[in-house]
Amino acid sequence: MAAVTTAADNKRTAAGSSSDGNGATATASSQSSLRHSIAGATAGCMSSLIMCPLDVAKTKLQNQGAAVGTGHYRGTIGVFLACLA
Repeated sequence: MAAVTTAADNKRTAAGSSSDGNGATATASSQSSLRHSIAGATAGCMSSLIMCPLDVAKTKLQNQGAAVGTGHYRGTIGVFLACLA
């Protein structure tokens, strides 16, 4: 005879929890939380590493002056080359 499952059982199974009471759910949950924390920290670091130099280049381009021929930089690559030189 087939076992009857309820919607709550299906949610528990999909979430990875178990009802056996042996603590397996707590371990899986803490590993998932750690994994999410590491992923969030990595994403934040990568965002800072990529966006900070681009923001500096944008600011330098905006502050160089609006008059034709008075700018120090010709574009984003020019800003990066000047910063590295």
